[in-house]
Amino acid sequence: MIGMRLVTTMALALSTAASALAQQGGAPRELAEQDVRREFGYVLMKDGVRLASVVWLPKAAGRYPIVFAYGPYNEDAAAFQRARRFLDAGYGFLGVNMRGTGCSEGIDTEGGGSRPATVGRDGADVVEWAARQPWSSGSVGMVGTSYEGELQFAVAANSPPHLKAIVPSGISAADYRESYVPGGMVHLGGMASWSLEGQGSLADPAQEIRIAAGDTACAAIRAKHRPNEAFDELNRHPLEDAWWAERSGEAMAGQVTVPTLILMGWQDEWNLGAGTRMFQLLGSPHKKIILQNGGHGVGAVYKIDLDATLRWLDRWVKGTRNGMDEEPPVTVHWEVRSAAATPGWTTGYASWPPPNTVWLTFYLTADGRLTREQPAADPTRNVRSYLYPSGTEIIGNNEQFALAPYHLGSLSYRTDPTPEDMVILGLPNLRFFVSSEQTNTDFFVTLKDVDAAGNTLFLQRDFLRASMRAVDEARSTPNEIIHSFSKNEELVPGKIYEIKLSIPSIGAVVRKGHRLELSILAPSPIPAPVMGGVPIGLPSLNKVYSGDEYPSTLRVPVIPGERAQADAPECGSLPFQPCRHAVASRQTQ
Repeated sequence: MIGMRLVTTMALALSTAASALAQQGGAPRELAEQDVRREFGYVLMKDGVRLASVVWLPKAAGRYPIVFAYGPYNEDAAAFQRARRFLDAGYGFLGVNMRGTGCSEGIDTEGGGSRPATVGRDGADVVEWAARQPWSSGSVGMVGTSYEGELQFAVAANSPPHLKAIVPSGISAADYRESYVPGGMVHLGGMASWSLEGQGSLADPAQEIRIAAGDTACAAIRAKHRPNEAFDELNRHPLEDAWWAERSGEAMAGQVTVPTLILMGWQDEWNLGAGTRMFQLLGSPHKKIILQNGGHGVGAVYKIDLDATLRWLDRWVKGTRNGMDEEPPVTVHWEVRSAAATPGWTTGYASWPPPNTVWLTFYLTADGRLTREQPAADPTRNVRSYLYPSGTEIIGNNEQFALAPYHLGSLSYRTDPTPEDMVILGLPNLRFFVSSEQTNTDFFVTLKDVDAAGNTLFLQRDFLRASMRAVDEARSTPNEIIHSFSKNEELVPGKIYEIKLSIPSIGAVVRKGHRLELSILAPSPIPAPVMGGVPIGLPSLNKVYSGDEYPSTLRVPVIPGERAQADAPECGSLPFQPCRHAVASRQTQ
């Protein structure tokens, strides 16, 4: 039986009136810390392992719907400020650390973002334990970003009966392809910083809080924990093998049937656009995705997302008929200027990708253009060269991005000024023909918006190692290219190869008179702000080919008839979308 041993005994006198008030969303608003109670404890798993927990509840006795956060960080000592917005809305808040992390017993088998079956079952057991407690209404919803977001799928795939909804954000569908080894190259700023420092820096201070509050078991439990082995595990699995497959969120998505709201930022610095793929794979009949510009933490910091989270929980955990389930399944917030700001405008769509999507094909030309007309045959001219790896772009912030890529080490292609607004929504696809003087090389590609004054706004990026170019035909579609990453196939120097990739999904408006720009460069090992892949191989003169024999193309998904509904943002004002001023570009080239 799953039970709980509290550090201090929780004495609860149930009140029918208070319970009814809480379930109707009538709990006190803007609670202060003295208005609530915090209880540290341990939840006993079926195999005897105890998971550390914290429960926050209003002091008014009653049965409350429960919001549950589950992960490897500071969940078991979650601060009042995290719980407060849910307490204010009439919920209780439960935080639990997965086994082998924080003050929880057991061995962490996660290995760098993984979701083995044990951890999912543990979370499902915690849901059912919470539903039985005297302070619980019996309805539980899950929230959380990043690791917490991905663990929600593992828990929901176990179908605990009292889990009513989940709200994951900052997620990946496949950790190998989208987080730790995107493009087949290890990104040291991601995996290394997380395993060697990031996870511990969040967990350790929280556990000290528990110990100071009287948890006499935590110190001994922590002393038995193994060091985070994620970086070592990654190096033992350089290809996307079975070890990665069993830790893949996309493998669980079809088993998730509870109402699911996914929150995603286009420029997520930890993941390459996985939210839309998970949305498509979900087995839930009630699913919704909210998309916006921004980074990994949009679901935790954007006010519009926090408000949507509460509305989703109210609808499915409280059962309040608030119309959330009647809205379009896909919502796009355009050009959100800051975490507290409202969007420039919002649109809704019946599905992903939107049913009225039209694909525009642009051809790469020898004079650096993206044109709707295929270049004429001219084998002596339809080729451009760049010196690898001497040119790159660092997209971490405006200061880094201000340094334009070295012109001899990069290739850029631009459209003519657009005659009308071009609303891009979806996954652009790139196909180009290339040769190298070496047996391997890396590609870093960026999409940007160049305004009439020459200011350059970052839109999206992608990575690919040439030896990992093989496409997984079984999982790919005409509009989404997925690489297998199952083998290394080195290049024959001088031979021309076809490279295909899907750039992560994006929502952006290239306004009338602006140009869309594609650049092909080398990756930078400097985290930007997280991903940084060390370039492979020796220096090389790489060549990109075009023309009818080698039709290098960029296919862009657009929504016909839509227009920008707000003024263009000031250069450098959009979070996670650095902008390079025209003056800076001229000075650094």
